[in-house]
Amino acid sequence: SRRSFFEQSGRFLLLPAASIAVSFPANAKYGEGTSMELPSYIDYLIEKNTAANDSNALYKGADPATVLRRLAESERRLGEIGELAEKKKWSEINGLITGPLGTLGSSMSQVVSIASASGTAKKTKQVEQAVKKVKADVFAIGQEASRKSAEGCTQEAQLASKDLKILLEIAFE
Repeated sequence: SRRSFFEQSGRFLLLPAASIAVSFPANAKYGEGTSMELPSYIDYLIEKNTAANDSNALYKGADPATVLRRLAESERRLGEIGELAEKKKWSEINGLITGPLGTLGSSMSQVVSIASASGTAKKTKQVEQAVKKVKADVFAIGQEASRKSAEGCTQEAQLASKDLKILLEIAFE
């Protein structure tokens, strides 16, 4: 019956439960301290302020070849906007701006980091201004697409393509 099963299983489980509940005496001898060393704040400050060895770093910054490949792909996709505008495919233009050209912003940010690492402050400023101009051009393409202006989309795409080439000339000269 059910009652006899619970009585027998209770007796069977009582012994292991009782052995677990018994506390064991401490294994350390009286008077022994821990062998763990606490970190030294002075050592931390010394390690923090020492120059890092960049040759062992896992990430060494943006790879210029990869960034250039992405920018070339964006340049190619900008060329498709005029054809899509003539066919009045506004949703495809907006999809192109948010999709493939959506990575253009991050790629241009990597161009700025590459330029700042290898160039002067003046060159970095010029690259940043060129990046802002290309971003404004891409934004203008989206505005023209929302107005359903084929001519405006084509002009803004050509302007963005031209400004992207200027950006690359400034950054990688």
